[in-house]
Amino acid sequence: VILKNITILGSTGSIGTNALEVIRNKKENFRVLALSGNKNYRLLMEQIEEFRPKYVSIGTKEGYDEIIKKYPKLELYFGDAGLKKLGALDETDIILTAVSGAVGIEATIEAIKKEKRIALANKETMVAAGDLINNMLKEYKA
Repeated sequence: VILKNITILGSTGSIGTNALEVIRNKKENFRVLALSGNKNYRLLMEQIEEFRPKYVSIGTKEGYDEIIKKYPKLELYFGDAGLKKLGALDETDIILTAVSGAVGIEATIEAIKKEKRIALANKETMVAAGDLINNMLKEYKA
């Protein structure tokens, strides 16, 4: 079995936590490469502890400060720019975009450019940028 590297944007939300539950039961198939959360940095820290991602992005300064204090060697990013960086990771095989609102658009675009498998669990990306996303999917064969 080939291990798939997965990036989960929105890992602290309901879809993200459910995805991690599936991964927890299929550890032989997936490696959590990257996680992101917005405000719930305590849950994100629990996820970091369990899944040991290489990359993490958090939406709040308070969360950033707490996470970097506990995990000083972690590649930690912040805000929308952090999501975009996670979307552009070369090592990712699958990216699950499960963030609220349109904040996931740029990360999704970056992942498409890298021809990654996109698991889109966010309707706002398609509502706000559906034509662009669909055209890019065809162009980049993602």
